[in-house]
Amino acid sequence: MNDNSYTFLEILIALGRRWRMILTVALIAGILAFSLAWVMPKWYLSESYILPAYSSGAMMGALGALVGGVMGLTGEGSFNLPIMVTPTDLWLGFVKSPGIGDSIIYKYDFFSLFSSANLDMARKVYASKLHVEPTGEGILIVGFESKDPQLSADITNDIVDILDRTLQNVHTTSARRLREFTENRLIQIDSTLTQASEEFSEFQKKYKVFSLEDQARAAIENLAQLYAQLTIYEVQLDAFRSMGISHISEIAQLEAQVAGTRRKLRHLQQKGDTTFIGVSLAKYPDLSIEYAKLYRDVKINEIVYEFVLQQYEQAKLEEQRNVKTLHVLSKAVPPKKKFKPKRAIFGSAAFAAGFFIMAFWAIWVGYLDKLKSTNPEMYQHLVGILKKRPK
Repeated sequence: MNDNSYTFLEILIALGRRWRMILTVALIAGILAFSLAWVMPKWYLSESYILPAYSSGAMMGALGALVGGVMGLTGEGSFNLPIMVTPTDLWLGFVKSPGIGDSIIYKYDFFSLFSSANLDMARKVYASKLHVEPTGEGILIVGFESKDPQLSADITNDIVDILDRTLQNVHTTSARRLREFTENRLIQIDSTLTQASEEFSEFQKKYKVFSLEDQARAAIENLAQLYAQLTIYEVQLDAFRSMGISHISEIAQLEAQVAGTRRKLRHLQQKGDTTFIGVSLAKYPDLSIEYAKLYRDVKINEIVYEFVLQQYEQAKLEEQRNVKTLHVLSKAVPPKKKFKPKRAIFGSAAFAAGFFIMAFWAIWVGYLDKLKSTNPEMYQHLVGILKKRPK
């Protein structure tokens, strides 16, 4: 019975018999790779370190968050980003986007600089030479490879400048759109407030001096506060939707607040317009009820008007403000040391590859030698397969 097994000891013996050839070929491969890396063109990488310009946020509430930074792009917004996503991660996408990439491509004429035949090829070159890495501390490292150290620094600094301008444009555009939204709502609310005030004034003129007791007046004002708060929540929701934003936690929170406020109002209506402090308007004459409703409408519109007016003034200031979107911790400078080729890595990789290839060859040859003596038929069969040439 022929023994075709190949033991670990036999493998070691095969390697030991040919160790000189294995090492010689591996050394030659390493030396050739090192020499090739020596004559290859040198590439330099200049890097810039940038950090989001976080602020305490002068504007309050959901509308303030909307103006402060759409989707947190400027680092100032209070929106909750998706899990494990930071403004730095969003910036990484901006830097890799065609918007910034195309600006660099045309400014430095990649078509001539890198012999790119068309825009698609130029974009591939930009992507291959661009280095963008977010750190655990929220810092974004931006760099660009070039054979010219000065060009590497210039392109890197221009990428950062374009990113800053892009984020500023996003902020200004969102502030302008919100300013336009609040301006339109302010006009509508002002008209409603004017109408409510005129109706209330006409009622007072018609029925001369008319007032409610202090307890009832306080109850009506509390009820007006509740109606006004519901309107404010709805204004904030409309603002988000007007910006095309529909999937952030602030919207879910506002929707929950709207639902809760409406439940309170339904509860009060079921009790016959009973107010917070337990005073029922049902016990008053019809004129008192009419007076109370007109007074309530005026108070509701006054509260809402004051809120929207404040947001409108803040939106105007935010639109004109020169926003600091990022801090440049370190500008890119021309590097003195090359980035690649890395000769040591080239040489080591080639040596390792040559060593493992030759080791496999030595083990295979040792196995064939054993088959030649223990199983000639199998040996001839394998040799015949190896000698076959495709027609």
